Amino acid sequence: MELSHFHFVYTAMGGLYKMNRTFIISEILLIMLVLPIVLGAWQVSDEGSVNDNELMLKQAVELYQQKRFTEAEEIFNTLLNANPSTKEIFFWAALNYKDMKKFVEAQKCAETGLETYPDDISLRKIKSQIKIAMKEYEDAVDILEEAAEFKPDDIDIWLMLSFAYFAQKEFPDAIEAADKVIQMDPKKMDAYLFKGYSLIGRKKFEKAISVFDEALKIEPGNISIKKGRDYADELLKKQKGSRKTDGPVQQELYDNVSATHLDGI
Repeated sequence: MELSHFHFVYTAMGGLYKMNRTFIISEILLIMLVLPIVLGAWQVSDEGSVNDNELMLKQAVELYQQKRFTEAEEIFNTLLNANPSTKEIFFWAALNYKDMKKFVEAQKCAETGLETYPDDISLRKIKSQIKIAMKEYEDAVDILEEAAEFKPDDIDIWLMLSFAYFAQKEFPDAIEAADKVIQMDPKKMDAYLFKGYSLIGRKKFEKAISVFDEALKIEPGNISIKKGRDYADELLKKQKGSRKTDGPVQQELYDNVSATHLDGI
């Protein structure tokens, strides 16, 4: 009796093991079949989200370019809150805020982007533009000088540096930066403008006229350059006539040259 009882228990346990093994194998097969489908669905969902974001970004950029800043802002805010994963979103959102004169938001957007993409030149440029727009020229210079070390052949960095130096009355540095721009692109009119006005700031009126004349040979119809040349010529005549050139010179310098010349960067 004991032997048959043992045989019964052994047989039952073996059957149960076989049943469990069959069940486990079935579960594994089911997982192997279902998992790729689930993962594929997740991937499609992610790709769909990315594609939606790209379309929204394109729409927002188009609105920005049409100067419909408020409408663009709504889309940028949605993108930033939903999935701020690309540097392009940070860049364009910051640029849109800057042109709306929402400098705090613009600065925050650029800085948040740089936390994720610390080496991105475009985000460094827009951050420096925001600082220039806020007239925080010293901070702008710090950002741009660091960017210039990182990417010394970037012409826009040197152009913005020339203006930022000029705005701080660091005229020799402004001239040097402008010369770098002219060396890289002799047709960059703003570089001649910043260099000429920096020479005026140093009261080197004849040299300023020469710089403006050089620019006018390349682009004879440039109104800003013509205005700068006329201004330098007027001051030169006053200087030769022993008339005092202090006082309004400095203020007129900054009235004639503004950060609007950097908007295309």
